Amino acid sequence: MKKQIKALSAIAAVAACTLILAACANNTSSKSSSSSISSSGTSSSTSSSSSESSSKDISSSSEEAKEPSESVVGKVIQNDGKVIEISVYTTEAPIDDYASLDAETLTDSGETGQIEVDDKTEYFVASSGELAAAEAGDVKEGDIVAETTTAEGGQQIIILEGAASQPETAEDGGSDKAIDIKIAEVTAVTDNTISLTLYSPTDSTAENQVTDPASIEMSNYTASTTTEEFTISANAVVKECKDGAASDMEASKIAVGDMLAIYTDADGVETIMVYHSKA
Repeated sequence: MKKQIKALSAIAAVAACTLILAACANNTSSKSSSSSISSSGTSSSTSSSSSESSSKDISSSSEEAKEPSESVVGKVIQNDGKVIEISVYTTEAPIDDYASLDAETLTDSGETGQIEVDDKTEYFVASSGELAAAEAGDVKEGDIVAETTTAEGGQQIIILEGAASQPETAEDGGSDKAIDIKIAEVTAVTDNTISLTLYSPTDSTAENQVTDPASIEMSNYTASTTTEEFTISANAVVKECKDGAASDMEASKIAVGDMLAIYTDADGVETIMVYHSKA
């Protein structure tokens, strides 16, 4: 009987050990599973951070792409509505305020360029320190303009306020600045050489100071005793004046008795305004 009790006790002890070992195994497995879940969560967080970083990089790239491009400034040679041909001007420093830009600070580079425009181009004119809306047709020969690109990629043409202060020829409509000009009467013509009698103002008042070579009142001038021989250069611009307007003409049509207004325009070109004799 005692042997049977000892055998049962031994079996019970083995069973208890088996249960304890099973419990330990389950606990270890649970911790391992928990650790695995925690590791997975860390990986997910890292992926999210990477996504945010990528998003920031794309946003930054997009903003840089919208930076305005460098402006182009120049004096208008011709505008046909599709292409504005200009004499390119340079500036000492980048232009920050077009509305208040002084055109006298610009320098002619001696080069020419073209600005292509379309129906989406916006036009403005600088006046009294502000920009006002303008039209494509407001861009005239002789104006100084700037081409800029907005942050959204739109093209803008700005007619600078300083353009009005530039010396203008009769074709530009005149200006308020007196022009250094020679008034003379043609007395003989031999090929490209003409004989002249120089004229001088009847008085020295401001009304006799020429500001528009196409609208000179010749009765305000009197013949002097000075004569000279004048040779017309091959690059000279010759125009005939009628009723305050000037139009191109050939130098060969200059005749004895014509009155001439000879000067150098703002671009350094020799210009001859011809007032035909009314006789």
